[in-house]
Amino acid sequence: MVFVIAWIVQFAGHKIEGKKPSFLEDLQFLLIGPAWLMVKIYRSLGIPI
Repeated sequence: MVFVIAWIVQFAGHKIEGKKPSFLEDLQFLLIGPAWLMVKIYRSLGIPI
């Protein structure tokens, strides 16, 4: 539930700024978060990257 509210607030902020979210322009920005999370998980499990 908090995730949904955070997304709504984020898009409201973009609307106020008048800027589009950067991940709409470049898919790379959308993939940075999951990639960062996978690195954290791998390191915590002792899996070499």
